[in-house]
Amino acid sequence: MDSDRRRCLGLLAGALAGAAGCLGDGGDGTPTDSGNAGGDGSTAAPTETPRATSTPTPSGSPTADGATGTATGTPAPSLVLDTVDLSGEEPLTVYPPNLASILRAAATGDGPVRATADAFVYAPEPLLPTVDAVEVVDPVGDAGGTYAVDCEGGTAHDMTLVADEVPAEEADDPTPVSAFPAEYRELVVAALTGSSAGPVAPQTERGEWVRERFFGEYVEYEGQAYLGREIHPTDAVFFSTEVWYVLSLSPVEDAAEPVTVRLPEIDPRVRTAVTGALNDWSKHATAPAVAGPPLSDPVRAFADDTGRILTHTHAYGVAVRPWDGTDGE
Repeated sequence: MDSDRRRCLGLLAGALAGAAGCLGDGGDGTPTDSGNAGGDGSTAAPTETPRATSTPTPSGSPTADGATGTATGTPAPSLVLDTVDLSGEEPLTVYPPNLASILRAAATGDGPVRATADAFVYAPEPLLPTVDAVEVVDPVGDAGGTYAVDCEGGTAHDMTLVADEVPAEEADDPTPVSAFPAEYRELVVAALTGSSAGPVAPQTERGEWVRERFFGEYVEYEGQAYLGREIHPTDAVFFSTEVWYVLSLSPVEDAAEPVTVRLPEIDPRVRTAVTGALNDWSKHATAPAVAGPPLSDPVRAFADDTGRILTHTHAYGVAVRPWDGTDGE
């Protein structure tokens, strides 16, 4: 009886030891290199079917020395960019070079800056038109100061003009075409008579006039009243990844709660990491934008010196912290 009992216990111990060995081999839940390898939206091994996950996965796998994680499954530190509100006392580092250039040109030049710029998302809606005043900190240029903001902007797309006939009694004080500036009359007549009128870029002087004086306005031509409007292909806005601006900055002595923006130089190695994270984030925007691990020294230094960044369409809080693919810290 005792020998049979000892043999059974031995068999049970062997089975438990084998199970423990299986659980200890790759069972720590750490993300593998099936996620974004280069930060540009590509995967390490392209396949016919898309990834099932809807959140960015930091590259790297666990190691015993903690360079990209730990053998116990604790995620290694990543650069994590959480979307935040534009308001707040912490300065915003302007990340896109083209946005920094637009702000610097408006602060140091005369007249409005008319520009388009590529953004990270489809159908982008710029934040700058929602700002009343900015305090610009420009360590590498001459744009420093506090300014009142006069800004129009939106998703960049070419505009085409059309017009609908309306009964005279419905038209509210229509403007005769003869009263329009000469350089715009031909464009308006083409829209009223069904000819091709456009395309017109919204940020140009002509585009500004069209937006303010034709779209949604009543026009009279040869005794007929019309209502001007815009027409564009259905996907022209939806698939656009550009914003447009008409921006003026006027120096002021004081402003109520200006948004503080910084225009520093940013290390190219930081741009590689952050741009890759933002490009990946733009595909789903359901989780933070994440870069790394591992993190280079310039990226860590950038995170230490930068509390928030500003793109054309979003503000982000900047932090270095472990991130395992969820929203929790």
